[in-house]
Amino acid sequence: MPDPKLKEAVAEIIGICRKHDIGGYFILASQTHAEFRYILDPSWSCAWLQEDGKLRIRAKRAEFKTQEEQVERLGQTTHILLQIQDLCAKGFMDMESIIKELSKQCKIEHESFAGFEPDRKN
Repeated sequence: MPDPKLKEAVAEIIGICRKHDIGGYFILASQTHAEFRYILDPSWSCAWLQEDGKLRIRAKRAEFKTQEEQVERLGQTTHILLQIQDLCAKGFMDMESIIKELSKQCKIEHESFAGFEPDRKN
């Protein structure tokens, strides 16, 4: 069963992203569960996630006033994706280093994605 605190917090963060017209990626963890969400569809992006989790990018030339506008929008979309990629890589390296040091002090038991159920409703 999902953690209702996480579901509520995810909805609030999504609301903040919508309010400020920003994209992003975030991870939340409670004592028993974790949630994450990609926000790839601010008004200035060509990307969005379908309900099945597949990423779609639409930037047909006919949908823009000029080619420059099309290129700019694609660049902004790429910016979201690359920033998320870069910061996830940094986060992975940071956590890997911390966990390596922690494992020298105690036994770590962890099952990746245990009980994980993706939620695409928000």
